[in-house]
Amino acid sequence: MLFEMRISVPEVSPAWVEARDLFLQGRSRPAWDVATARRMDPCLETPNDYILNVEIARACSANRTYLALVRKAVAAFPDDPIVQLYQARTLLTRGRHTKGIDYLLACEATLGTTHRALWGTELANVYGDAGFEASCRRYLEAVRDEPGMDSALALYTQSCACEGMQIWDEAIDFARRCVSVAPDWTRARAYLANCLLARGKVEEAEREIAEAQRRGHEEALVDIVAAMLAMSLGQFDLARPRLEAVLAGWPQADFLKWVRRTLCILLVELGENETARQVADGQEDRLAQPRSRRARRTFASMRRKSLTPKDLASISARPT
Repeated sequence: MLFEMRISVPEVSPAWVEARDLFLQGRSRPAWDVATARRMDPCLETPNDYILNVEIARACSANRTYLALVRKAVAAFPDDPIVQLYQARTLLTRGRHTKGIDYLLACEATLGTTHRALWGTELANVYGDAGFEASCRRYLEAVRDEPGMDSALALYTQSCACEGMQIWDEAIDFARRCVSVAPDWTRARAYLANCLLARGKVEEAEREIAEAQRRGHEEALVDIVAAMLAMSLGQFDLARPRLEAVLAGWPQADFLKWVRRTLCILLVELGENETARQVADGQEDRLAQPRSRRARRTFASMRRKSLTPKDLASISARPT
C-alpha cells in the first residue's frame, strides 16, 4: 500500500535501498531474495523498512511471512499510519472483524486525525467484510468529503468495502479509478480482475490480467489468477504451462500445495497419470491425490465440471 503502488520512491534505511529499488522496478523475486538475506541481520530500523518487507512478502504470496512482519512492525512502530492500516487489514484477513473494528476505533485519535479518509474507508471495509452493511455505508458517507478520498489507496479501500457488501458494480468502478491513478499497482489490478470475474465479465478480466503482465511487475497473484482463469474456461493447454510456471516461479508462495494439487487434477484429467505422480512428488496424501488408478479415475470424474468465473473469483479471493 506504499511501495507496491509504485507512484513514489519512499525512503528506507541504507541496508534496504537495493531491495526497494528492485521491488519498485517490479522485480519481486530478486527483491525477495535480497530481503530474505537482509532479514538475517537485525537491520529493520524504520517503519518503511518493515513496510517494504511486508509488501515484498505480499507480492510473493508469502502470507505467513507477511503476517509475522506486520506483527513485528506494530510492536516496533504502533503509531505509524501505514503500519496501522496493515494491522487492521491483517485482522480482517484472519477473520477477526471485531478486533479489527475495535482496533480502528481506538486509532481515531491518531490515524483518524492525520489520515481520516484512509481510516474511515478501512473501517468501512472491515464492517462491509463482516456483513454490517449499514455501518459500512455510514462510515463511507462520514468521510465522503475528506481530503484524499480520490487517492489510489482510498479508492482501493472503498472498492474493497463495496466488494465486502457484494455491490460489484461500485466495487468495479472504484477499482478502475484506483488503477487509473496508480496504473503500476499490480495487486490492485489483479483485484479488479477478480471483481470483474465475480460479475461474469471474463473478457474484461482477461484484459486487465494481460495489462498487468504487459507492465511487467512480478506478482504471484497475477500469475495464479491467469492460470485459474484458463482452468475456469477449460483452456487446459494454457492452464497447464501457467500452473507449472507458478510452481517453478514462486517457491515461497503459501498457495503452492493448492497449485500442485490443481495441476495434478488437470494432468489426471488429461490421462497423464505418471506425470501427475511426478508432480505430486510423494505428497499424494497431503494433496488428497488418490494413489490407485481406479481411485484417480474416480477422483477425476468428480471434477469434470469446469470452474465458473464466480468460482475463480472466490478461490482467488481479495488480495490481502
